[in-house]
Amino acid sequence: MQGTPFDYVELTVKDSKLQYVAGEYQGTLMSKATKDEFSANGEATVKFTRDSSGEVVSMNLNAQGENFVGTKENSKADLNVYVGKYKMDGLPFEHIELSDKSGKLHYAAGDNTGDLTPMKDKDKFDANGQATVNFTRDADEHVKSIVVNIQGQDYIGNREASANSMAAYAGQYKMEGLPF
Repeated sequence: MQGTPFDYVELTVKDSKLQYVAGEYQGTLMSKATKDEFSANGEATVKFTRDSSGEVVSMNLNAQGENFVGTKENSKADLNVYVGKYKMDGLPFEHIELSDKSGKLHYAAGDNTGDLTPMKDKDKFDANGQATVNFTRDADEHVKSIVVNIQGQDYIGNREASANSMAAYAGQYKMEGLPF
């Protein structure tokens, strides 16, 4: 969030209700009549924005007559769906390897390395202004390939299966009957 006394608004679901923590403020977001619009204890209104695929990408917070915008960040668990090795054709390197480095999606492609920055659309990232990276998914919503666009030219790389990959297990699991 920018322009607010807190850097982040963290949203979680507890007992089928959307809970928020924003600095010293916390509570429950109550659904309003309009889709994707909520009330924060009657003190603020929150409206979520979706991308073309229907994924929530940002929130607009209206508090005391002022509007603030926050962009949804990919969580560490979200990044793990992209981690892996992709075999590339037509580029001066054979593979692009993606890893999670301190909560950022990091790429290594030959001598080129860096972090990918999430863009507004789901599965789309910026590679330091040099390329855009789109991930494609199969019918089960698993990431299956990568499309790298460099100066208007698309290069496709298929994700390689790895017997040693632990990425498939990574994620957040909701537990019931436990104190966490």
